[in-house]
Amino acid sequence: MQERAFRSTRAFLDANCHDKRPNPTRLAMCLKKEFDGAYGLAWHCIAGKSFGSFVTHANGGFVYFSVDNLCFPLFKTEVRPLIKPKPPRLGVCNGLVCTEPHRTTLLLRPDRTRPSKMRSGPRSS
Repeated sequence: MQERAFRSTRAFLDANCHDKRPNPTRLAMCLKKEFDGAYGLAWHCIAGKSFGSFVTHANGGFVYFSVDNLCFPLFKTEVRPLIKPKPPRLGVCNGLVCTEPHRTTLLLRPDRTRPSKMRSGPRSS
């Protein structure tokens, strides 16, 4: 992994040798994309001469190296899928929203003080 990072960085710098100063942002983006493709998603790369960092990385997912006075911390973070609860299905009861379609629901009508019995969903004959 460390060898791949070093070779990729060296290849990028050699391909852009006509530039007087390499673009560290582009280089970091290229390394991130390459490692995302090779080792799975959630890689992060910082490239530059002077920076501080404090990161949490996955086990076995950290490489630090330097090439031509540029330093590179390259690290992977753990990705956990967010599980969202499914929203309740909504049915329509004569223009009013009910949370349980196809069930009888008691609703207060604005013109009456007592609840009226209403059926939501399609009616069976």
